[in-house]
Amino acid sequence: MIFHMFLGVVATLVLNVKQVTVVDFEHRIKKIATSIDKTRLFKKLSRDKRTLILQPLSKDIEGNLVVMTSGGTYNFDFKHGNAHRSVFIKNGKNDKNYIRYKESSDYILHKSSSSILITNKNKAILDINGQKIRYKKSYAYPLGPPIYLNGKRTVF
Repeated sequence: MIFHMFLGVVATLVLNVKQVTVVDFEHRIKKIATSIDKTRLFKKLSRDKRTLILQPLSKDIEGNLVVMTSGGTYNFDFKHGNAHRSVFIKNGKNDKNYIRYKESSDYILHKSSSSILITNKNKAILDINGQKIRYKKSYAYPLGPPIYLNGKRTVF
């Protein structure tokens, strides 16, 4: 799976106790910081310093990870569930070449090569990845990382 990450945007990485998750980066990793101690999360950096191997050692894996590379800093939240097995992190950009992809009673979804634009069409506030989107407002998200729409994981 490819995550087109915006620098400074927090993405959710889903991990599972029963399997290893491999995260590859375009640029060399300089430093890794996490809020989870060694007794709850196994992490290993490859020799080429571009691949990070993660596996939770317990189910209470809620926390975060910051990976600093030569190309930028990436922020992740952890959740336990149906894990991502292999993730490739690329620098995403809001390229603004959107096409209408999906429409529901609550939102309009536009998609481009590396990002998603979500427009709220309901008068109620839309909660997307913890961010509140008001009526007729739009916000761009990187393509790849899971999107939590009003608390439910949504796949586009």
